[in-house]
Amino acid sequence: MGQWAGPLHGAGTGLTPEQFRDKNVALAKRLGLGLVFGMNYLNGGDGSSGIPGTASHPDQWQMSPAELVNVGTLLIQAPYSCAFLSWHYAPEFVGRSDVRAAVDSLAIVAAGRGGTSCLRHDSTTAAPAGS
Repeated sequence: MGQWAGPLHGAGTGLTPEQFRDKNVALAKRLGLGLVFGMNYLNGGDGSSGIPGTASHPDQWQMSPAELVNVGTLLIQAPYSCAFLSWHYAPEFVGRSDVRAAVDSLAIVAAGRGGTSCLRHDSTTAAPAGS
């Protein structure tokens, strides 16, 4: 799983969302694995929202609606990605009208792309008997 935790920490430290996507796609391909992308809405922001992250990470930032749309669209549209999720559900965050609109736009992007299997993508997966 490629979990975007923002450009300031975690696996995305110092990376653009595009670099993060490309790095994770390359690794999943090399390992022959399907790739699930996700975002940490509550602590994965770049600071542009001006809203501190969770109580356990007050030095981090919530993602802004623009970040949600930009990063989420980029990850959802990655052809190798087989699924997309958010890491930490918080009703007070997703209940905000600006965030709800951003999440709704991501649902439209996801609904508009074709499916990709999350099964292994290499020849080590055993074929069913008789095939």
